[in-house]
Amino acid sequence: MTDSGGFDNIYTAANTVSGIEASDSRLAIISNLGGGSSESTLTIVDTSGKSPLQKQIDTYQVNWSPSGKYLVSTSDSGTQIYTSDLTLVATVPTNNLSNPAWINDSSLLYSSYDQIWEFSLPTGRTSVIASAQKNHAITGINIIGDKSYVYFSAQSSAGSNDDLSISRIGLNGQKPIGFIGTLQSRLPWLDGGCLLSLTNFVKPTVQIYGGAPEDNCTSVAQTFVQGLGVDPAKLSYQETDVPPDVPASF
Repeated sequence: MTDSGGFDNIYTAANTVSGIEASDSRLAIISNLGGGSSESTLTIVDTSGKSPLQKQIDTYQVNWSPSGKYLVSTSDSGTQIYTSDLTLVATVPTNNLSNPAWINDSSLLYSSYDQIWEFSLPTGRTSVIASAQKNHAITGINIIGDKSYVYFSAQSSAGSNDDLSISRIGLNGQKPIGFIGTLQSRLPWLDGGCLLSLTNFVKPTVQIYGGAPEDNCTSVAQTFVQGLGVDPAKLSYQETDVPPDVPASF
């Protein structure tokens, strides 16, 4: 059936829907049981809406693996992995995990406070692959399309919106650029009227905010970097009219 808005109605839930997660061929629908119950029902339907499969599962978030073969379900009571027909195949041995993200059908990443963990579905083993800065909690994980890097955001445990960082780690054994840690430990930095900060994406860039023309802030930035023992030629330098986000205590 197609309604007047041009959308196909493929499934109608009996209770309030609290979440939907799509794979290439299926939908996972989380609905509340109703009647004052805090429990939920997970329903799997294909994109035609045929043959819905239902199971009562305590969950508030689900995520399909890349092929749609597996589904990870997260709740306050734990995290389980199911097949597409809702057969339980594994339980992740970490409580209170967040931000589940699949690398492939065999490996699942997730965060637990300030660490990123990898769970191997074939072996059932977990291992830490990265840690955020001290006293920072990881707030998001995103794996880029070719699965070569994972980016994660982390926020100060003090909860300040002025102290949110984004970091990148290689998933194929790539070595980090050695001088990046040095720069991250010293920037942002205010030198005269020149406020220096770091953007670390394709090519690390020192962002320069403020200062009058006579301050020659680009030269100030290069001198500062060289003073840290880093070759200034390995960085780009960009003047900006947008002030950087810096910690409130800066």
